[in-house]
Amino acid sequence: MSWVTRIFLKNIDKEKLKQMCEKIEQKDNTFSWKIEGNYLFIFSESKEKAHSRGLLFVKKYLNKFDLGYDVFYKA
Repeated sequence: MSWVTRIFLKNIDKEKLKQMCEKIEQKDNTFSWKIEGNYLFIFSESKEKAHSRGLLFVKKYLNKFDLGYDVFYKA
């Protein structure tokens, strides 16, 4: 059971994104993610953490791509 941040990946080099996520994962052992199709999924223990990670990605790491995100609960 977790909260999921979903970011649609339009025109993004998925290999570079994968490397970035792997670096974050090394620094933060609570960071869990996967790239599936054209989406990046980030898994969090709380809704607040899921939103903060979504904002961090779309406003800081991927800001030049004008992306959005949504958060949902997955049992």
